[in-house]
Amino acid sequence: MGVFERALEGKDLDLLVQEFMRRPDFNKAINQVKEDRRINPSKFVESKGFEVITKVDSEQEEVTIQELTLYLKYEDDVLIRMTQLKAESADQKERSFFSVNVEVKKDADNQKVIEKFSIDDGEFTFSDTFEVGEVDTFAIPTYLEVPHDSDDVSIMASPVPCFNWDGSGTCCKFRYNGLPWNPLVTYKWCGANCGNGCGSTPTPVNALDRCCKSHDCCYVNNKSYPARCSCDRTLINCARGTDNAGSDRVVVAFQAKMLAFRC
Repeated sequence: MGVFERALEGKDLDLLVQEFMRRPDFNKAINQVKEDRRINPSKFVESKGFEVITKVDSEQEEVTIQELTLYLKYEDDVLIRMTQLKAESADQKERSFFSVNVEVKKDADNQKVIEKFSIDDGEFTFSDTFEVGEVDTFAIPTYLEVPHDSDDVSIMASPVPCFNWDGSGTCCKFRYNGLPWNPLVTYKWCGANCGNGCGSTPTPVNALDRCCKSHDCCYVNNKSYPARCSCDRTLINCARGTDNAGSDRVVVAFQAKMLAFRC
């Protein structure tokens, strides 16, 4: 089992942009944004793409998961993140999943807010509005899978290392938006071998950690898949409603897990 990550550049990035911008879900997201502002989908000011390939063991088979994630930034007020996940196993057909996540800065009642919505495989699955914080939420991440400074290259059993499905994971450490100058946040519940099941301690460090705490208890009450699918789905929507270090990576980790375990 192992993991490979690279930032896409040049022709590889151009091809990913072209491919993802042809997706119906991207057009659906753009049309949603156009309801209250002008936006030309081809006039983004910044783009960045990542590829992550992971070989993992689910309960019944070895699965290869490919993640392609693309960020498109429009001026300073619209950020679109698209993620494609593909799962392949030796004796099964390829399974895929496509998600579009949009953040739009707006003025509401003399206050700056961020409106978020998500489209998963063609369906609107999440929508919420948040106050704009002090941190630049529209900065595109420097990296995806290296959650803090490290010279180690370790064997992974999950697309997000701290959630290793083979039991070797640990409490997650993330920097906000994956930017090296943001403070490192060490979680008490997010991550394999982290937290305390349905216990009341330790105290979660933030809203995302509270999502993970509830998810841990759901796993205690549901010992295996497919019963755990609902736990993962609830965590994804809970994490989407947070604006903390690693929120997006927790979402992708469990989207990938649901795909691998055939939810």
